[in-house]
Amino acid sequence: MNASMMMMFALANVAVEDNSMSRVIVDHLGSVPQCKSWVSIVEVSEGPGDEYFNWEAVYELLGQLPQYRQVTIDKAANITDKSVARRVCNVVFADDGQSFLGVIRGTNPWLFDYSAFYVVVFTREIAVDIQLVFDEFWKLYIVNCNVLLKDGGGIHIFTYFPFTETTCETSEGLLWNTFRDDAYENQSRLMFPPKADNFHGCVLKVAVFKTEPFMFVKELPNGTVETTGIDARVMRFLSKFLNFSVIAVPVPGVFGWGKLYPNGTSTGAMNKVLSGEVNFTIGYFGKNLVRDQYMTSSRIYHHSTLVFVASHGEEYEPLEKLLLPFELYTWLAIAVLFALPSLLVGVLKCLDEKIRNYILGSENQSPLLHFINSFLGGSLPWLPCRNFARYMLTMWLLYSLVIRTAYQQSLFNIMESNARKRPVNTISELLNTNTKLYLASTQVYVFDNMPSLKKRIVLIRDDQVEPIRNAIRNGTISQAATMVWHEYVLYHNHNGQSQLDGFRYHMLQEHLYAYTITVYMRKDSFLRVPFNRALVALSSTGMIQYWMERYAPRKLKKPVNRGHQKLTVWHLMGTFDLLFAGLALASVVFVLEMLSKQLRRLQGWVTSR
Repeated sequence: MNASMMMMFALANVAVEDNSMSRVIVDHLGSVPQCKSWVSIVEVSEGPGDEYFNWEAVYELLGQLPQYRQVTIDKAANITDKSVARRVCNVVFADDGQSFLGVIRGTNPWLFDYSAFYVVVFTREIAVDIQLVFDEFWKLYIVNCNVLLKDGGGIHIFTYFPFTETTCETSEGLLWNTFRDDAYENQSRLMFPPKADNFHGCVLKVAVFKTEPFMFVKELPNGTVETTGIDARVMRFLSKFLNFSVIAVPVPGVFGWGKLYPNGTSTGAMNKVLSGEVNFTIGYFGKNLVRDQYMTSSRIYHHSTLVFVASHGEEYEPLEKLLLPFELYTWLAIAVLFALPSLLVGVLKCLDEKIRNYILGSENQSPLLHFINSFLGGSLPWLPCRNFARYMLTMWLLYSLVIRTAYQQSLFNIMESNARKRPVNTISELLNTNTKLYLASTQVYVFDNMPSLKKRIVLIRDDQVEPIRNAIRNGTISQAATMVWHEYVLYHNHNGQSQLDGFRYHMLQEHLYAYTITVYMRKDSFLRVPFNRALVALSSTGMIQYWMERYAPRKLKKPVNRGHQKLTVWHLMGTFDLLFAGLALASVVFVLEMLSKQLRRLQGWVTSR
């Protein structure tokens, strides 16, 4: 049973001198192990003072509780301290039905645990509307409650079952057992029978919203809602295990969870739960203290993490792409190989002509130009005659062929793949750059204790969330990041648009923090115990992990082969830049030549004068 349980029974027409009612109450308390440590007795009366209250019934019960370690007695009007732990086992003595109903209608979950059991003893011999008591219990979702009535020397135990084969969500009372002649007529019946083990096909409403890959929501033309995904399968398992039907109530918006404010007001799925419009909600609902303050969660059935996805890195400039095929040391080696022949030609020009002709050839008037021409794959106007020169040319042509072919192939692959600079991979790298965090208002609370990250947040509207995520994925926005859940990245990198356009989310190596997934329902809802039992059974089968691997596999598929990409002008802009730079340099040289020629003519004219 729940570790924080209350017990309440209704006792009407009690004769003080008869201790059979106290015996029945003690039997009920004894069936709850938690009551052996603490029992709280609550007085409810309409009178201004204790003189209107019959304390003898309380004293009689106290005499039957010697084994309990702690017993407290409070007046209902004085129970207002929210800092005190909610009472585990409470026996409430009321002088009449109206006073009791007034108290229960004004109570709140800060003082009483609605998921437990209540004991109410009416100390005056008056008629009590039992059905009205049960109706009030059901309004608060209190299902484990018994009403005890003394009649003809026996005590009748009444209760109600909200879900039966013929009724759903009703509080119709029925006779459960009778205590007479110091014995119970039906010994096999529990004091508090389970009431949520079988819902008998009754309908429960659940708030659902899109949280890929946990929940996909599709509204059909006939008005029904179709749900798929990991949590949709968990929901269907709960339905089959506990024998209830589901009506999915869709919640619009990107963040269907909604907001929960400190004063208890809420929006989205949480508002539907708190208002009683639905029985529970599921769809990547993370457990946190604020939600637990106003709602009740099931046991944790999955451990997830929140992560950052960032831009793929800035795109290389056109001229930078021309240098990408080789790393720095390769370019240095090539530069050295170009520098050595230049140095050799310079040295040979200072030597004897016979030596120069022996090495370079007598007809080779432009050795450096022919050297560059052969490296680029051009033809030579002449061929060397000597064996030494032929050997040197052959080695250089083979070297040039390998280098030139490797460069061309690598450059083509780089241009076709839209290579980018290295993206940020850790949170520290993100902080060292100008990366902005694009988040919706419902996500900001995660960074309340992270000022270094919070100051980088750029708030966006809910309708901008999906476009921003896609822009980060396909690289149309740079130095940007946003927060998603890990399974979202795995799903989209394995399925959907990523398989069509080849772009995938880049996830930072460091995960932000752990996120435990649960089912949320009304505060102290009776659904928690059966849901926990079903989730334990489901977790033991390993099906949740199987569904995770099916919807969000960690092993990526290869993107669909879209064929060779046609190179655009932007891909070749680096070559155009080189061409224009060369033409500009040639134009400058041409102008200088013309100026030098004019200067020589002017010098000659001056000399002749």
